[in-house]
Amino acid sequence: HKDYVVRAKDFNKKKIEKLQCVLHDTMQEKSNSHTVFVDSDEDLEAFDPADYENAVAIVEYSTAQQKQLGKVKKQQYSLLRLRQERLQTLHEASSKLRLQRTIAASKGRVFKSVDEDTGDATYRWRKQRAK
Repeated sequence: HKDYVVRAKDFNKKKIEKLQCVLHDTMQEKSNSHTVFVDSDEDLEAFDPADYENAVAIVEYSTAQQKQLGKVKKQQYSLLRLRQERLQTLHEASSKLRLQRTIAASKGRVFKSVDEDTGDATYRWRKQRAK
């Protein structure tokens, strides 16, 4: 069980990183700035932004293409959310397995106390004198 949980956590972490890299541009505000580099001061003085903007081809999508892109982006965000939830459940499962392994490997009696307010369990071991 332990090996499966560790592998699944690593797999999901990598998938989450890949999805976040793909979606990184949509998570942040876009700035509408464009830098144009010229070779000399003469070119700088002769540069006209209006002429340059007309030369740059602006890609415009039809409404059907925009809807399709929006749908794909929405699917990717939902997949990212599901993977993050799955990673959280795997993390909880691994911590439970680690606790069970610790209790099973311990010598002596283990006392379990449950906090009434939060419902969290804490475990105590009987103190033993070092030999």
